[in-house]
Amino acid sequence: MGQLIQKHNMVFMPGMLIVHNVAAGDAALAEQARQCQGYAENLATMPGLLYYINGDYGNNPNEQPEEAAKLWNHWLQERYGTTDNLRAAWGADAVTAELGKLAYPPPSSDRWDDVPALDKSRFLLWLTERWNKAHVAAVRTHDTGHPITSEYYAHPLSGIDMISTIDGQDVANIGRLFSATRPATSPAVERHADAGEGAWHG
Repeated sequence: MGQLIQKHNMVFMPGMLIVHNVAAGDAALAEQARQCQGYAENLATMPGLLYYINGDYGNNPNEQPEEAAKLWNHWLQERYGTTDNLRAAWGADAVTAELGKLAYPPPSSDRWDDVPALDKSRFLLWLTERWNKAHVAAVRTHDTGHPITSEYYAHPLSGIDMISTIDGQDVANIGRLFSATRPATSPAVERHADAGEGAWHG
């Protein structure tokens, strides 16, 4: 396919991990990274090439609850260090176990200043950043020249922050799903342009 596309002076844009869930455990993430590395190893010499990591991001820790709990506790450990620090931030009633044994998701009080809920959002953002960084690094082990992109929707899905998680990639491929209730312009595209980052709007 790549040779045929080159013959017609087009750019080959292989979709490597389309529709993948970024809430992947360490073993799954490593296997996915090896797949991206394989793409780069085989395609690095192709002139017209744009690596396309993911086109329909998912961020659903509930698909693998045991892995989600491990990642959640790892993230909390990095952020707070000790159970006492966690209790000081969340409040004693919200911390139902020792750090390292906490369930995911955290309890929610529905208060506007709910720290566990805020940490859950931060954790989801971290999952996306972790996923992207792993696969960008995998590509770069064999190819440091060709650009890398992923597609973000103009109205992000849960846990997918398109402004904060494109770092390491070369262009934000922002797709819009039009409907009667959504405007045809995208302020997100303007924000990327203001930041000097490429953006596709289609």
